[in-house]
Amino acid sequence: MQNVSCVFSFQESNWISCQRIVFNLHKSYNLDSFYKTQNFNFSISQGLTELSTLAQEIFESRPDVIVFLDHQPHPLVLVALLISLYDEDPRPKFIFHIYGDFSLFYTSWEKLGHLLVVDQVDFIVPSKRQKLFFDRFLQSPNASVLCPFPVDEIEFTYRPELRDEQRLKWGIKEEEFVFLYTGRLSRQKRIYSTLKAFSEFMLSQNNSSCHLFLYGDADSIGDPFLGKSETTGEYFRLIDRLV
Repeated sequence: MQNVSCVFSFQESNWISCQRIVFNLHKSYNLDSFYKTQNFNFSISQGLTELSTLAQEIFESRPDVIVFLDHQPHPLVLVALLISLYDEDPRPKFIFHIYGDFSLFYTSWEKLGHLLVVDQVDFIVPSKRQKLFFDRFLQSPNASVLCPFPVDEIEFTYRPELRDEQRLKWGIKEEEFVFLYTGRLSRQKRIYSTLKAFSEFMLSQNNSSCHLFLYGDADSIGDPFLGKSETTGEYFRLIDRLV
């Protein structure tokens, strides 16, 4: 049996998708009888003193594996504090689940890479596309491990009859193709680009057998990583004009 320190924010993310991801990842580690888990709160509001205390608590629990389940905050400072505590002691294995905004902090990941020994760390990504991106991101062909997100089959199930009912509600024939997006209508999600590309494709093909449905609320976050800010409702009005 391995002692596993599960590190994540006890305060739920603002994003529902990330809430479910953290919950299901945590549940998966607890379902495996090979792991004995202990939880540690790692939040974006913690200062250096609190992080030092947290690192000491994790160190004293003597984990074999330290798992970062959440998409924020970035683990650089906490990992550096942990490594300084181990000194001559054997270090535990580090596991990072990569999703959300994790991969946007290149300089922090680069600094973290200098602290970690390759055979003591796993970066776990949920899809083939994410693996392709992340391996290129870290300039290594096998930097990450592919493992899809765990899913609760009670919460997410496929029922063919619901598909048929929805297509009937929309008035969509069986031979027609449907693109469906669910999530924030946000600049970060490139909804404007999606609409524009779909429109240009339909016009160029003179094709009316494809349909695009968008379900979600618009936000005014803009794209802070690209320095783009927005006024309230600006992005929704941009989408509405294009439609």
